[in-house]
Amino acid sequence: MCCRVYRNILLVLAGCGVVVFVDGEAMNQMWMFVLAPIIGALLVALAWKALSNKGDKK
Repeated sequence: MCCRVYRNILLVLAGCGVVVFVDGEAMNQMWMFVLAPIIGALLVALAWKALSNKGDKK
């Protein structure tokens, strides 16, 4: 698990490094590259919490 997390972080950093040296549209899309995984993780966590609590109620 730990190695996967570090590998994913390195992939994101490698993508960011390229964007710094490229002008144009890539820099405009950088915010989506960073925020989309965070927003997706939050949505999945909320859905999991909502669905897991459904079965606990009696």
